[in-house]
Amino acid sequence: MKTSKHPLLTMHHPASLPSKRGGLTALAVGLALFVALASSHAQVLVNAGTVTPVGGAGQGSYTAGVILQLTTTSTTSVPLSFVLDLGSVQSIDEITIQNRTSAGTNLAVRTLSIYVAPDESIGGFDPLNMSFYTTQVAPNALLTPSVNTAGAMRPVDITDSTKRYFLVNLTGSFNAPSGFSNANGNVNNVQFGNVYVTAVPEPSTMLLGGLGVAGLFLSRRMRRAFR
Repeated sequence: MKTSKHPLLTMHHPASLPSKRGGLTALAVGLALFVALASSHAQVLVNAGTVTPVGGAGQGSYTAGVILQLTTTSTTSVPLSFVLDLGSVQSIDEITIQNRTSAGTNLAVRTLSIYVAPDESIGGFDPLNMSFYTTQVAPNALLTPSVNTAGAMRPVDITDSTKRYFLVNLTGSFNAPSGFSNANGNVNNVQFGNVYVTAVPEPSTMLLGGLGVAGLFLSRRMRRAFR
């Protein structure tokens, strides 16, 4: 390695600086990680506010407490529906149903569908009116993991939605996999411990994170070059 002769002006020869190819490689790695961040889900679960049953006694009733329970009085198979009110408009990409926490149960949610209203600002919008919810953001999905153990978190990946209200149709439990009814005197219901939502990462946060990673790679390469 060549240096200048003056002891106080010792400088590394330009040949020892990181190559352009190395810098571009580090930048590429940083940008790749940025893309990975952009495509990943935010991992922090946010308590999702109120859960309100809709549709009257034929659709379900709600029991507050440690166990949330929806029960139907219908003689034909129906979904059990509730509206999830986040309290304000939020950008969401995942909704998680938690099994009841006290014990495992065959009444745990097994399948569901989730809808949003295309326009929540329309005059006279009633969040409990199921006819408004015409856009499906999750199909009749089997929750994973497919377990009925106590407290299990069961996430559903939804189409990214910037909304306040979500209609959740529970379409099956482990005890009643194809809908709920009280046919033959058997009252079918479904129980869950809580509902959570996962927020979509903000683009500005992801950009800063990606640029920060790229800068970290570049700075490390510079330090190695000057050793």
